[in-house]
Amino acid sequence: MTDTTDILYRELDHRITDGLEVRLLWRPFDDALHVTMHDTRTSAHVTFPVRDRTRARDAFLHPFVYAPATPAAHVAAA
Repeated sequence: MTDTTDILYRELDHRITDGLEVRLLWRPFDDALHVTMHDTRTSAHVTFPVRDRTRARDAFLHPFVYAPATPAAHVAAA
């Protein structure tokens, strides 16, 4: 089964560190960048847009600095 995210987005980078999976995603149809974080220990998932494209790599490497502290980010838990 194909995940909808895999159809809409192209993965630019991916890493897993200490149970935290981080992905940098590009959506070709509107040229948007997003970072997703998935905590494999708690099943929590956060997705947020990268508004400043010049900071995309930095947002990928330091997602907790760039993730919004407001409910604007998509947060889900199993």
